[in-house]
Amino acid sequence: YINPHVVEVVGSPPQELLGKGVGFLQQWVPEEDRQWVGQRYAQLLRGVETVEVEHGVLHRNGEIRWLYSRAVVCHKTRDGAPDQILVVGQDITKRKRLEQLLQSQVIEMKELPERLRTFRERLGMTQTEFGREFAGIHGPYNARQISSYETGDAIVPIELVLAIRAKGFAAEGVLG
Repeated sequence: YINPHVVEVVGSPPQELLGKGVGFLQQWVPEEDRQWVGQRYAQLLRGVETVEVEHGVLHRNGEIRWLYSRAVVCHKTRDGAPDQILVVGQDITKRKRLEQLLQSQVIEMKELPERLRTFRERLGMTQTEFGREFAGIHGPYNARQISSYETGDAIVPIELVLAIRAKGFAAEGVLG
């Protein structure tokens, strides 16, 4: 079984992956990571019961996504070799992109509310329009939420900054 969510991570339908070996699946790991990712998973063959790893994944469109995977040996052969391995993966692309963004610049968190308000005003949007334009994973932000982010009464959600960036605006426009 391969979760249909794989389509979002690698851009290939699950039926293209079913029944393929580890060697086939390694093509989605960036070349510079293949050796160490392979070494981590090889630990399962040497008796380690569980392996956790974060690594890049090449999407069919050439973009790098990030995956956190946890592999667990579920069943062994009579001689103790792994026979069935369950791998559960989580797309952590948003988190990794934000980490990269944070490493590339210093953000003064106390300045973020004012920067957000200034950015919205430069776009000529009301708080309601801004909340709709840069909707989060749970839907649009309402004017009250945007107001609380701009006054510093609430922490600006990571998803909002990433949504601004996803719409083609430099995150520096908000982050400074």
